[in-house]
Amino acid sequence: MRTVWGKEWVRSQVFHEAGRKAWYTETRTNAGRALPGTLGGNIVNLLFFLTPKQDVAFIYNDFTLRQTLEKMEYHRYSSVPVLARDGTYVGTITEGDLLWTIKRLCVMDLRQTEEHSISEIEHRRTVQPVRVDTRVEDLLSVAAEQNFVPVIDDKGDFIGIVTRSRILKYCLEQYFVATVY
Repeated sequence: MRTVWGKEWVRSQVFHEAGRKAWYTETRTNAGRALPGTLGGNIVNLLFFLTPKQDVAFIYNDFTLRQTLEKMEYHRYSSVPVLARDGTYVGTITEGDLLWTIKRLCVMDLRQTEEHSISEIEHRRTVQPVRVDTRVEDLLSVAAEQNFVPVIDDKGDFIGIVTRSRILKYCLEQYFVATVY
């Protein structure tokens, strides 16, 4: 810990649930108050909340309707990210998108879903990804509108998601820590 211009800087190492390391710097005034523009007094990097690509169920844009249905059913997800084979983020497919497509195509047999690609699916809502260098405050406004936020790097490659539940758990932990002390 060191003091600079009347502020204490504390460097802490926090381990992500998946076992990956993430760093954040806690910044507080000498009086213990949180500085404006920080999340609960902590300057937190978006990567702190990230669930990496390897731990996320996703589909490729050349999957069939049946492959998509089976993957979503297996993982019990209501929406999944769609990627191109080169790893770039294409969009997100929701259960509603699938249901409206099945209705529009008049698909009544599971075997018929093998004949249709997910590229035929019309998206009723566009889920915009955020870049890895997005500020946490901006991430919060996006996460308020959707269950998860896709995260891409500067080349547009998908690197993972940030779930709303992970953000809420962190805020809840910070609230209880603040009320105990």
